[in-house]
Amino acid sequence: MHLLGLLLLRFVLLPVWIVSTQQNSDQSSSEYAACVEQLALCTESLASAQGQSQEDIAFGVLQTWLMEMYTRNPDKPKPGLSDDADIRDRVLAQVLQLAHTAASEPALALGVGHVLHSFFWWGGRESLDAKRPVGPSVVVAEEAFNLEELAIQNAGCR
Repeated sequence: MHLLGLLLLRFVLLPVWIVSTQQNSDQSSSEYAACVEQLALCTESLASAQGQSQEDIAFGVLQTWLMEMYTRNPDKPKPGLSDDADIRDRVLAQVLQLAHTAASEPALALGVGHVLHSFFWWGGRESLDAKRPVGPSVVVAEEAFNLEELAIQNAGCR
């Protein structure tokens, strides 16, 4: 039952929450980027002001921040995560640094683990350079799974 609950959370509930968060967002790209720079402090402040959990806020901020860099916008053409190796490596390094922060701030663990899993499963630059990735990035997969396990423990599940 534990695995079923985790799968339900990962593939059904979280995507629905992401869509609703993005539709109600008034924040700009630069505001999301600034929040990510100080994620623990930013999400704690927003959670307090909005009456939501820090975990929910962190998840939404990270997801929206990366979606804006990943999704193509014909009105604002620019390189992004899906096609620029330098940007991809820089952002992956930033997210891996957030993974280290999340080890001492468990409310960040679900959001950071999820974006590692969703956006960087195949790694950084090597995922763009190869015609077909050889497999998931061991570093990213291990970090994502460790964070998701920490998030489960933080929620009181065993």
